[in-house]
Amino acid sequence: MGGIAKTLDEINDEFNFNDFKERFLIGCYRSTQRIVDFYSPFMVEPYDIVARGKVKNEKGIICYQKDILFSDIYDEIAKIIILNIKQGVKEKDICVLAPSWWLLYPFSSELQSRLPDIKFDAPDITPIKRDPMNLFYNISRLLLTEPNVKKFGYRRKIAADIISKINGEVNFNAITLTELDFLNLVNNSKKINDKGSLFIINSIKCLFETMKLNIEEHENLKIQYEDFIEKMNYRLGEPRFCLVDNIDTFRKMFKEKEGVLISTCHSVKGEEYETVIAFGLLFGKLPNIKIAKNKRDEEAKKLLYVIASRAKKNIYFFSEKGRTYCENWDTYDCYPTKQLFYNKNVIYDN
Repeated sequence: MGGIAKTLDEINDEFNFNDFKERFLIGCYRSTQRIVDFYSPFMVEPYDIVARGKVKNEKGIICYQKDILFSDIYDEIAKIIILNIKQGVKEKDICVLAPSWWLLYPFSSELQSRLPDIKFDAPDITPIKRDPMNLFYNISRLLLTEPNVKKFGYRRKIAADIISKINGEVNFNAITLTELDFLNLVNNSKKINDKGSLFIINSIKCLFETMKLNIEEHENLKIQYEDFIEKMNYRLGEPRFCLVDNIDTFRKMFKEKEGVLISTCHSVKGEEYETVIAFGLLFGKLPNIKIAKNKRDEEAKKLLYVIASRAKKNIYFFSEKGRTYCENWDTYDCYPTKQLFYNKNVIYDN
């Protein structure tokens, strides 16, 4: 649920319901049997899984490196991607994962600079923090994407969500607006400005004035708006992010991407790739040091299961040297996630 593996008891508690029944799907139509055998020890409640798909008997690759320096993984992973593409794997069938965005942001820039001819669906540090639950984030999505026939369904869905939230927050009769009416309001509210932050602020102001709705008079709207603006200003002012406050920087956020996926381990639940590459498999990162001690083992196993079970044929894991984690204000060297060694029978490829 929500990208998190849960037990039967946890699901029953989530819904205050005690009649969910546990059933097992023992056939895997995605992965090779070798990969199934590799990730099975990470299951919180183990049961036998049998590979039944077209690739079930293929050997593929399962590679694990724990002696490489973190500064060298950029070149190593670039080589792996090039090799896979030469062997016929499509860009969109390769993913690179890590436990957190803070590992991925610098990695993404380094990798893309090494592979300029390869397309990436990669994270960028953006001026607006992704927060689909915030009304003003969703409004900014409409403001920063141009209307066209291909995107009409996407924009209409966002508009419907915004109308519903406004109606729920302030009992405003926005519900009488159709999605198309609201989209027209948004398009007519755009206050073009070369400075991205002013474009967003002025356009939102114009939109709400047109709807005769004062954000300051509605506590929930005010809280969401202030949170939205505060996070935007923080990102624009943070020297580490090197963000330029212009309209092109803002519009780039919502451009469609395709190619090699670069994302967090949590974000790929339910997806599948020919080749899965994961780095940062280190104590302090996975499991995260903020997880309660009595839950770390289970958390690590769940995430390793999610990562490994995304792969059809190939897995490349890295527990790179040279990273640190902080606990109780002290800094410690990271070491490989111990749950990786639970499977005593695995034979890694060189």
